Amino acid sequence: MASDLKSSKAIDPLAAFINVPYDDEYETLYLALISDLSGFGLIPQAVLQIPGSERRLDRLFSLIHSCRYSFHDLCRVELDLRRPPTPRFNMPFELGLVVEIESALESTTTEAVQEPAQHNNS
Repeated sequence: MASDLKSSKAIDPLAAFINVPYDDEYETLYLALISDLSGFGLIPQAVLQIPGSERRLDRLFSLIHSCRYSFHDLCRVELDLRRPPTPRFNMPFELGLVVEIESALESTTTEAVQEPAQHNNS
């Protein structure tokens, strides 16, 4: 799949792939991230904007490949509360795709990764 990308569209130097949770609890942070990236002159890109006419993984590869930057918030890599309790691995998976695309194409993509951390406010 990565080899197919060599013939796909060029990297947009202002495009920024966003890999974040898409739920009500994260909405405020999602909007703040879009606002911040736009303020820096970047064009936020998210998997939510891709139409469903082709296989999701192919669409995701194409979107990631077209972006010069990628931002990953891995704060929701936690157990799903529904049975059976399984971790949500879609966000680390998408980060892995970025790393694979970068190494396969010897690109100059820049990633920013955030992980959850406990903070003591005392």
